[in-house]
Amino acid sequence: MKRVLLTLLFSLLTATALAQNVERLVVLPFNALGSAEAYGLGLATGVQRSLNVLDNVYVPTIGDTLLVTQRLQSQERLSSENVVTAFGASVIISGQITAQGNQADVLLGFAGPRYPEIKDLSVQGPLDEPQQLLQVVIDAVINELGLRVSGDDRRQLNAVIAQTPSLPSLQAVARAALRLPGNNLTELNAAAQLDPASSWVLSEQARALALAGDGPAALENSLTAIQLEPNDIEALIIRAIILRSAGELEVAQQAFDAALQINPAHALALEGKGQLSGDAAQAQQLFEASLNSYPRLVNAYLDLASLQRGQSEQRTLQTLRRGAQAIPESVTLHGAVIRQALRLGDSTGALTYLRQVLSEEANLSPALYSLAALLPSEFSTEALELLSAGKTRYPQSDTIALAEAEVLESSGDNQSAEAVLTEAFAFNPESSQLANALAILQARNGKIEAAKTTLESVAGQNPTVRVNLAQLYLQAGQSQAAINTLEPLLQRSPDDAELYVLYGIALGRSGRYEQALNSLDQALALNPESSSAQGAKAAIEQQRELTKNQAIELNQDAAVAFEAGLSALGNGELEQAAQNFAQASELQDNSLIAFYQGYALQRSGQIRAALPLYERALEDFPESDTVLNNLGYGYLQLGRYDLALDYLKRAVAADPENTEAQVNIGLTYYSLARYAQAVSAWETALSLDAGLESSIGNLLEDARTKAAE
Repeated sequence: MKRVLLTLLFSLLTATALAQNVERLVVLPFNALGSAEAYGLGLATGVQRSLNVLDNVYVPTIGDTLLVTQRLQSQERLSSENVVTAFGASVIISGQITAQGNQADVLLGFAGPRYPEIKDLSVQGPLDEPQQLLQVVIDAVINELGLRVSGDDRRQLNAVIAQTPSLPSLQAVARAALRLPGNNLTELNAAAQLDPASSWVLSEQARALALAGDGPAALENSLTAIQLEPNDIEALIIRAIILRSAGELEVAQQAFDAALQINPAHALALEGKGQLSGDAAQAQQLFEASLNSYPRLVNAYLDLASLQRGQSEQRTLQTLRRGAQAIPESVTLHGAVIRQALRLGDSTGALTYLRQVLSEEANLSPALYSLAALLPSEFSTEALELLSAGKTRYPQSDTIALAEAEVLESSGDNQSAEAVLTEAFAFNPESSQLANALAILQARNGKIEAAKTTLESVAGQNPTVRVNLAQLYLQAGQSQAAINTLEPLLQRSPDDAELYVLYGIALGRSGRYEQALNSLDQALALNPESSSAQGAKAAIEQQRELTKNQAIELNQDAAVAFEAGLSALGNGELEQAAQNFAQASELQDNSLIAFYQGYALQRSGQIRAALPLYERALEDFPESDTVLNNLGYGYLQLGRYDLALDYLKRAVAADPENTEAQVNIGLTYYSLARYAQAVSAWETALSLDAGLESSIGNLLEDARTKAAE
């Protein structure tokens, strides 16, 4: 984690023109018979991908329509009306494909509010020419629905249809585009060999590469895809998401903007642009617009709720509940509702809500039952009752066993928690997740040899076992044990960069900062591109600077919770991190814990809750420019420019080369219309880090102009 950079950027962009009247269409998988069978998913996906090019039309993924229809069917509730309700759709498009020699007969079906009765429409096209067949089907759909297609729309649509790959590759694209768990990389690699000039294939291959962890190849392929066809909106969005994951936010925003130029109602482009917007009002508009296009977009509800958090906690809860009602199978949204109720102090309401979900939802999954682990310890009895019901239904579920063990452990019954995991592991001795959880618990219970045995049973007798064991020690807050485990491994494998990363982290956790940084420098010498080494080095440098080289000792229990918080923070799980740090703080009042708890809260938008924690950190670190900068930024966010200025002046005095503090004090001066001082601060920041030009350059020019008036 880098030194905290919390810069308030005033959006200078004009708000995107948001579509109000969106034609929400649902395309179901086609029923393909005989020699036309290969077209079932492929042709439906082609229709979905092509129609999304049209202005103010949105068609969700075939995977989501498949998920909804299967769910409704299992509940014996499958009907056009219920599908329409789930998506807020105006039309449902289905199809049946049969082959007559070399001709494909496609019987299109139209249902929904515009059709009192299902309307059938028959079209024909060449069986062996997917592009021509798709063109025929798209033209028929557009004509039947009376969709407005401008000249630009038609040009863009034809260009995208021209990218239709051969039939085998179309099948690979369709399976990948379902967006279901799993990675289709092998199949897509073969498709790319067969159709190397199809933006459809290369964009889906890029996404699969990104999921496989090959970022550079994903970026290269996604760029090639949009170079092949700049109007392929799905390729643009995949490109934007990959860029965002790579940290290239400005270019990602440009890709989202390009997609919205093609279709201003594309839900994923709206949501993606909202995530990158520096303007809260604009972001809220974008998230609401994305939900207007696609009422089942889970991330948009979460994004909107995150934006509202800190402004109105009740409104946040309402947004999350709205999302959970729209997508009742979403464990993520139900979990978010429970967490928000707990944040509001309504533990009873959280329990009542979970009970209601478990009583009303027809297709209960183990993951839904596992939400009982979110309930506070005073409801451990009730949580265990819910999990027991889940265990009756799914007696060998790893998910439920892990949740039950978590509840038992949080209530202080580590022995019973270990027994639950031991029993589950006996059912599934190949589960690495169970093995890791059991081994960690065994280590916490002082059973180090048992923990080793558990890990060895899934990893075999090789050095990887000891690496996992070292990670286990770190997770359990036993940094010295991790050091002792890693040192022999480094002697045998002196060229293993990741071993040096773990060793450096363990040394840093022990307060041996210089040795830790040396180890991480060695890791970077072996692998200059190691993001784990870079992140660990930045985190240790931050901690060393924060504590002014003072080693901070934590007791065993606090160390465990603190390590969990750091791990969650590194994964971007801000709410979980804040909870872990709060737990650590309850176990040991400590300025370092307070700082990180405040940091997690501030990053999640809970500014007022973060400030007292920063003040606590300042008690022991009164000259820390990092703490002072974060305090100043927090007050800047709240509009308390007087307090912001005070803390940021102190931060700059403590370290004049703190670029974040220079940027933030410039923003404070700018907000106070003290433009000359804002110019001075920002020029100093740019002299320290020229890379800030992209974020503050426009504001600096504006401040210079106003200062000269």
